[in-house]
Amino acid sequence: MLNGFGKLYSTDLPSFSGQGESPPPDSGARISAGRRPGWLVPGSLRRNWELSDGPTLELLPGLLERLGAIDFFVHDSEHSYECMSFEYEATIKSLRPGGVLMLHDTYAINAFPDFINRHQLEFDTLGILGLVQAPGDPEQ
Repeated sequence: MLNGFGKLYSTDLPSFSGQGESPPPDSGARISAGRRPGWLVPGSLRRNWELSDGPTLELLPGLLERLGAIDFFVHDSEHSYECMSFEYEATIKSLRPGGVLMLHDTYAINAFPDFINRHQLEFDTLGILGLVQAPGDPEQ
């Protein structure tokens, strides 16, 4: 059941492919011709969604500063060590206690294991997804 109060904030820097084309490995996100970022967000929920076009490295710091604390973050952007490490470090500081950081392609490169070791965080994996809960008591 949807409560209508959640907000979704997205940053995206997509590239587009023709119908039936497969992107080269590690080339970034590909969106089929005729589609735009967020095409899966239902029209009824778009009022609670904000999209910013541009690189995460440029947009995320300002977004996190504006939002303050966040409950949930999904990494599924550029799969470079620099970008992945940057997103993990920025968001772990912004997650509320008990908040969740979900990571796509957890072991594509060493950014995730290095992050976990650096912060001594517990984690779980579900296939290629990694899940990290921010330290602290969520009831405080």
